[in-house]
Amino acid sequence: MTKMSWAGGIIRLLLRFRVYDLTLRSRLREPKQNLPILFPGDAERGRAIRVGDLIRLLRERGPVQTNVPVDLDQARSAQRFDWLADLHASEMETAETVARELTALWIDAHPAWHDFSWADHLIVDRLANWMLYAPFLLRGGDEIFREAFLDSMHRQARHVRRLNRFSMTGLDGFGRARSEIFYEIMFAGESRHLDDILSRLARQIMDETFPDGGHRSRNPSRHMAAIGNLLDVHSTLTVAGRDPPPWLQAALARMTPVLKMFCLGDGGLCGINGSLPTAPAEVERMLALAGVRTRAVVNAPHSGFQRLPAGQTVVLLDCGIADRINDNESAGILAFQFSSGRRKIVVNCGLPRLATPEVRTVCRGSAAHSTLILAETNSSELIGVESMGQRRAKRVDCMRQEIDRNILVESEQDGYLELFGVLHRRALYLSPDGTDIRGEDRLTGGGGVGGVIRFHLHPDVGASLVEGGRSVLLRSGKTEGWRFQTSADRPALEDSIYFGDGVPRHCCQIVVSFAHEGPSTLLKWRFARER
Repeated sequence: MTKMSWAGGIIRLLLRFRVYDLTLRSRLREPKQNLPILFPGDAERGRAIRVGDLIRLLRERGPVQTNVPVDLDQARSAQRFDWLADLHASEMETAETVARELTALWIDAHPAWHDFSWADHLIVDRLANWMLYAPFLLRGGDEIFREAFLDSMHRQARHVRRLNRFSMTGLDGFGRARSEIFYEIMFAGESRHLDDILSRLARQIMDETFPDGGHRSRNPSRHMAAIGNLLDVHSTLTVAGRDPPPWLQAALARMTPVLKMFCLGDGGLCGINGSLPTAPAEVERMLALAGVRTRAVVNAPHSGFQRLPAGQTVVLLDCGIADRINDNESAGILAFQFSSGRRKIVVNCGLPRLATPEVRTVCRGSAAHSTLILAETNSSELIGVESMGQRRAKRVDCMRQEIDRNILVESEQDGYLELFGVLHRRALYLSPDGTDIRGEDRLTGGGGVGGVIRFHLHPDVGASLVEGGRSVLLRSGKTEGWRFQTSADRPALEDSIYFGDGVPRHCCQIVVSFAHEGPSTLLKWRFARER
């Protein structure tokens, strides 16, 4: 055990005792610098805030145990104070008063460390939101609130500093560094700690990103949030009169093209590995603030994604495996999505913002993705709503060829090898004009097992069986059509659900059933644009 992990373990043990809270106390310092707000809230959302719900969620000291579609995400969002930006943007006359009263309620309910309300991923975002909107909260408040607010902020900041010094591992280092940099500049202006924090952030960028610029979570939403954290740091350093270090801009230059890779034709983020619905306007603003003018990455071998663009068509293939420090991933290996123009055609089910743990688990499963599934079994073992088991794909081989603007990507995964002795190989081809997508799914080894290939369709896509049930005609919009054909048995249309627009929407899926008798089974399929 390293000295750092040993010290971190001691801190984790001390957290359970009341004496730890005493060690967080310090003299009350007044803010010296207001922080720049790069990402203002949404005024409409601010005016729609339900204060009663926030009061209940801000008092929570653990997961909301209910079968009603209110899960951890809602409680976490409330206690991260994500709503503060929206309330600020609402410009309502009562906004300041409501914000102060809700903040005071949280301070009273959570005066000391707690494993839920002071969880690492909550406290760093809460601190950042408090510091960004401190002028909004303190303006018009009395001295009692001011002292309570600053005291709580200082104690939380000291706790975060210890986390950063002794346990800066995992995939939340950007946010932790951002909150600590905010604190140093807001209360100290320029301090001896700032260089140390920046050095840790530089190391964390190397640990938390792949060489191709992708975030190790392999989650587009978290990738975008990581870029946002770096932009906040860059802007705050600039306002404080300090030149941002060159490696910070270099990190943004590497990560921004990968963010573009995750966008389908409408400009919004695709639904992969727990990515939450993100409006195209939000992505566009992030890209504009990053100021990196370059095309989307098409080949991200370390992150495990392949982008196939041609004509008006964009295809995105997930051909990566869960990273060693990231268990919160879906079992959607070799799933693909594609769009035509601004219209999404084939999608994954996505992940709802509000859902029971059971629904979240289902959405992480292989069947919720446009991929091949053997024996109704996930390609990787899933445990609960956020973890993966020992059985998972350990190897993915991928090869990309581009000849005369024809694109062919071939990838093979071993997620089913342990259970069934089967390797799954998927090949995707896209024609130069983007009107012809061809796929092959080949199974080798094992035998005596059945399965299906699922193609989830966006809710705006209509589907009907034609040619005596041998093919599927897809309609998107008033004029666009695609035809699906397969070499396997006749395809079927089944119900599905899509969460990528922020709310659950009914849709359908194409299902191709097959039997793998071994030693090799080849299944061909095609999406062709109707002329």
